[in-house]
Amino acid sequence: MKTPSITSQLAIGAALVGACGSLNAANLLMNSDFENPLFAPEVAGDGNWSAFSGGPAFPDVSTVAPFAGAQHLAGTINGLNDTFSGIQQNFPTLEGEEYTFSLYARGDGPVDLGVEFRIEWLDATGAFVGGQFDNNVAIQDSLTDTYQLFSQTRTAPAGTASGRVVIALQTFTGGTDIGTVFIDNAEVEGIPEPSSLLLSSIAALGLLRRRR
Repeated sequence: MKTPSITSQLAIGAALVGACGSLNAANLLMNSDFENPLFAPEVAGDGNWSAFSGGPAFPDVSTVAPFAGAQHLAGTINGLNDTFSGIQQNFPTLEGEEYTFSLYARGDGPVDLGVEFRIEWLDATGAFVGGQFDNNVAIQDSLTDTYQLFSQTRTAPAGTASGRVVIALQTFTGGTDIGTVFIDNAEVEGIPEPSSLLLSSIAALGLLRRRR
């Protein structure tokens, strides 16, 4: 049987790279659109969102004008100083790989709170690799009453065994400490290293040539 030309093989390689990329781009979070209830407060966040709070204000799902689907996450703090609340979920990682954490967020009227999202890196014992707040991104000053996309991309450092994403409200900065925030369609996607994709493509092409 005739061996494919170099051009054909390169085209096949590009398709394989695309296929590998699409597999790695799968969302690593469960219940990313908040269509299901949250886990009970303080339950470990493997496989779903768990709520946490430093006061009486726990986040919950809401049906009030979600970005998509029937529900989204709603978090409210109403005049409580020096408190916090939020959700977290663990996801699988490989050290050295990049991960993008994205979400849609909007405020319900004036938001005088700290609103943050971050990726935390954990070792095999569950201890932090680096600082807990190293990747904290504050978005309260960018919130409007219309949903917007926010994202960050980070590389899992050496020693990372798993990742954790956190979405939090906090009132440690003063002000009226009043506001409601809605979150929807949260995602974590792995970005494969180009070298890994190239090796996969070359190996697949080698198998193709042998079969030809």
